Amino acid sequence: MRDFAADAMADLAGRSLEDVVTNKQLRHALTYCVYMVGVRAGELSAAARAAHAQLPWDRLVRMRSFLTDYDKVRPEDVWASAMNDIPPLLTDLDKIIAAEQQDSQSQS
Repeated sequence: MRDFAADAMADLAGRSLEDVVTNKQLRHALTYCVYMVGVRAGELSAAARAAHAQLPWDRLVRMRSFLTDYDKVRPEDVWASAMNDIPPLLTDLDKIIAAEQQDSQSQS
């Protein structure tokens, strides 16, 4: 999930909504990344979600739902989801990963 979120942010670096609207390859890559964040969120166990209840899991899972009707996906919606939902998610995931790595090292 973290890698897809990071890829979405990398794809958007220096890009505008107009770029997403007019660049089909960018739009498809971004849509895929946002979709996969939702897929991976949906694959997490209830215990994993509960352990990190500060994350909006239901909202993340819904990101994939609005992308399943691919022909009707609006670039503006993908852009909004990527710009509004992905950056705080990426920050939170990085913190979780760092904390788990630190815990793992301290237990060694």
